[in-house]
Amino acid sequence: MKRKARQLEAEQRFSIYEEIYEEYKSFIYDSAFRYASVLQTNAQDLNDPEKIASSKIKLGFVLVSSGLFHETLDTLATVQLKHLNDSMRAEYYFLMARTHYDLSDFSGDDFYRPYHTSFGNVYMAYSFAFSPVALIT
Repeated sequence: MKRKARQLEAEQRFSIYEEIYEEYKSFIYDSAFRYASVLQTNAQDLNDPEKIASSKIKLGFVLVSSGLFHETLDTLATVQLKHLNDSMRAEYYFLMARTHYDLSDFSGDDFYRPYHTSFGNVYMAYSFAFSPVALIT
């Protein structure tokens, strides 16, 4: 009974941390980073593969928004796609596309730009493939 109560409390904490993260994600990097990290820890404590994957995607968003492109790719490389539903896969692939597009712009040279743009295009196509039809039309 106590374990079930602790599990419920952990689920509730995850939801609260997720709401706080959503409030900070685009505006306050250090707070968003902190809550994305807390989400990861909480997801690990819950031993919930879907929440673990989701929290890594959230951390990736914070990292790419802060210009930490390689750290974003490193983080997203650890996401186990088999644990994502279609909307989370669409978000994952969109974030991969955005990271490569941002790297393309950031590189500013003719050697790396086509490489990252090409990867961005592929990941964007995957994102569209997993997106709900309502978002595409």
